Amino acid sequence: MPGVEGAEREDFDDGEAGVGRGERDVGLAVPSKAKLPIGQYLRENFYITTSGNFRTQTLTEVMLEVGADRILYSVDYPFEDMALAADWFDHAAISESDRLKIAGANARQLFHL
Repeated sequence: MPGVEGAEREDFDDGEAGVGRGERDVGLAVPSKAKLPIGQYLRENFYITTSGNFRTQTLTEVMLEVGADRILYSVDYPFEDMALAADWFDHAAISESDRLKIAGANARQLFHL
């Protein structure tokens, strides 16, 4: 899950949602009145960019959580090196179909281009 390195999302039977490492709860559980699982809200209402985090493990974890259809390739220029970011993305261990979605197809669909 973005923001908590190596964390996994946990759903609790009592309506709480929290972030933990596997079976160990790190004490971030909060009561939730959400009608749907938090992950579903993320998948239906948000897009996530690669900007600021050029790490393949993080990218694949986000892909597992929200799907490749909700990720946009992005570089925070001038604060990040565009050549390094492009080289990382071109060689990231993801499928070519996911790479094409993230590289531009998702943005074209989102912005109706």
